[in-house]
Amino acid sequence: MRILTLERLEKEEACEEQREKFEEVWGKQVEVTPDVFVQHAATFEWDWACYNLLSKAKHEQWLEDREEMLKGYREKRQALHDTRDNAVAEIDGPQWGEAYLNKEREIFRDHQDKITELQQERSVWEARKFAELYIADEGSETSAATSEASGKDDDEDEPDTIEENEEDEPNESDEEDEEESKADSPNG
Repeated sequence: MRILTLERLEKEEACEEQREKFEEVWGKQVEVTPDVFVQHAATFEWDWACYNLLSKAKHEQWLEDREEMLKGYREKRQALHDTRDNAVAEIDGPQWGEAYLNKEREIFRDHQDKITELQQERSVWEARKFAELYIADEGSETSAATSEASGKDDDEDEPDTIEENEEDEPNESDEEDEEESKADSPNG
């Protein structure tokens, strides 16, 4: 059994919004299980959690596993874009006619629903994977961020210290999603 506490989030300098969400959902602590975290998959920033709450070794495993998941995610997303583009290309009638525009809107709404489902699948994967890694990381209180900031490996038995607040690692896939959401819009 592995517990995650609000105190630990404060120690690792989680943003106020994430701490408030944690407290609202679980109070002062939660027993970490994949099922519990999947219930709130879209609520929390799993990249931040992995970087700041997992050991360096588990964070590296997260990065490897996540890259593989993202490869499949991107392939599925591209297939959805291609399907949308093909459906729009097959619409009969004048391009700016009312029937054409109505059909195009219907295609884009359907496409956006499917993209949203795909993003939810991704969030569920991230929540489940974080929980699994956190449970397997039992006994480690030195996060990847702390190790990096202090220049120490997980194996060193020295007290944990938190250096100046490290900026969160950029999450390029979220930026891609945001750009693609704009492109997915019929007004895009």
